[in-house]
This record gives sequence, structure tokens and C-alpha cells, in this order.
Amino acid sequence: MPDFREWREMVVQQVRFWPDRGMIGTELEAHYEDHVKDLERIGYDDPLARERALTAMGDPVEVGRALDRVHKPWLGWLWLASKWALAICGFLMVWILSDGGYNIVHDLRLMRQQADYETAGYTLERDNPAYSRAAVTQGGTVERSGYSISIPYAALWWNELENNYNMVAILRTEDGRFWDHGPYKALQTLSMTDNTGKEFAAAAEWRACTARERRERWDGFVQVSFLEENPFCSEYLVWVSFLEEIPAWTEFTCGSGEGFSLRLEWEVDPDG
Repeated sequence: MPDFREWREMVVQQVRFWPDRGMIGTELEAHYEDHVKDLERIGYDDPLARERALTAMGDPVEVGRALDRVHKPWLGWLWLASKWALAICGFLMVWILSDGGYNIVHDLRLMRQQADYETAGYTLERDNPAYSRAAVTQGGTVERSGYSISIPYAALWWNELENNYNMVAILRTEDGRFWDHGPYKALQTLSMTDNTGKEFAAAAEWRACTARERRERWDGFVQVSFLEENPFCSEYLVWVSFLEEIPAWTEFTCGSGEGFSLRLEWEVDPDG
């Protein structure tokens, strides 16, 4: 089995739009290192944790091809050309919208295309035999800072290797501002709780603490990464690992700007 750097290089080589390779490699490394730390937290030694985490990342060629379908070259080059043409207009709009503080409206970029996720559930590792879908649901909608924010689909996946559940949710934001990339920075403050009293920190807050502080304060963390976009909406992948049981409900809370909460009600998936 290759080490993570070889695995990552095999993934990014499949992405034809080379300006995105660095960003993709950085996000893959962050996801991998977070998984390693979580495995170490539950008792794995470092070599075994890294081996298990790399196995869970999936086949590098298939992962790379999937990312290449998202990062289409012609869209990428069109985005780079359009970025300079819209620079002055974008600056003026940011200046008008900005009130000098950090809130959910900030983090503006040009959008690409509409997301295409499975209507029967979503996971990054659909072909991994260790995963089976245990529950599926969707959340409501809230209106904040000109955005309509919703969770159109979410699923719980049983991990047979690690004997726990992973939650994967699609978080969708819609607005009428074609220049707006969406509230990616604000969503990095997303935390989660459930009916059992479990607390899951925002990923940035989790990484800023020591292993001891994490054990004392939380049961895990919420990972949010950009998934797909078009001129009027953005979609994000929300990932929570190491759930011990299927909760009756889970609630996501964003503390940035005006803030919002979205609740998911769960029931066992009869087709899972």
C-alpha cells in the first residue's frame, strides 16, 4: 500500500485543471490527518491509525476521477478569465455589503455549476464494502443574511471496520447574488449536538485544542468542505465520524454572524 503522499499524488494527477491540485491536496491531507487523530484518540497506535485512515480514503484513481468531474478544466479556465473581468465589480459589491465585521455574508467568489448528489444518500466511499447505509433523512430551511440554508439530504453510514456510524449531510445555501461564493468561512463554525447529549465541536475549534482538552469537552468534531456550486447556490459536505448509535435527532448550529440551527430527525433506513 502506498503512503499518504504517494496516494495524494495519484489522486491529484487525475485532476486535469492543475490550478486546483494544491487546494485539493490540502483538503485531502486535512481529512486524512483528522481521521488519524480520531483513531489514535480511541486507542490505535500511530502506524495502524495511518494504515486504517489511508484505507478508508478509498482508491486514489477513483477518488481522483470523481474530483476531476467536479473540477472541470473548461469551467476552471473560464472562472480564472472571468475573475479578472469582474474584479472591479466584485470589489464594489463587497464594499457595499461589508459592515467591517465578520458575518455569514463574507467570503465571495465566482460560482461554477449545480451539484449533483444522489437522491438515495451520499457518501464519499460508496464502493467501500465496510460501509452500509443505516438511516437517511433531510432537514428544514432557515433564512439568514439573504441566504436560504437547508439540508436536502443526510445519511448515517455504519462502518463495519470501526464499529461506529459516520454521518454525511449535504448543506445547501441559495441566494440571488450571482457573484457570491457562499458562506464557506461562516460554516467552519458549525457544531453539532444530539438527543443523547453528545457534543461535536467545529473543526477549527477542535484542532486548536490539545488531545486532553478534546476528550474533556467534546465527543468529536464537524468537518465542512466545499462540494459544488452554481451562480445562485452552493453545496457543502458535512461529515461527522464516530457516532456510537443512531440518534433520535441531531442539531447543527452555526455561531457566525446572525447564526442558525437546523435539526435532523432520524429513523432506521428499511432499505439500508
